[in-house]
Amino acid sequence: MSAFSSASVGVALVALTESIRRDVRSTALALIYAVGAAALAAFAQPAVAALIEATGDAMAPAWYLMSLPLSASRRCPSCARPTRTGSRPGGHRDGLSL
Repeated sequence: MSAFSSASVGVALVALTESIRRDVRSTALALIYAVGAAALAAFAQPAVAALIEATGDAMAPAWYLMSLPLSASRRCPSCARPTRTGSRPGGHRDGLSL
């Protein structure tokens, strides 16, 4: 799935740049990026303030950001590490033995 996603991103970027006139291409791409970044960043500070207020811990945003990769890897069945017997969580055998 990642391969399909990365393949389409490259095509979309080329299509976007080729659809803009050459004399304004740099300005247009900078404006597109800046508007997107500003729109997403506009919600960051209120979200962090709400998280700190809800938990009462100033480190809550840091704990949240550090937990994201861990929770994502634990929910991904293909990312699970084989156990000593070579079986994966969920009872699947993969033939690996450590």
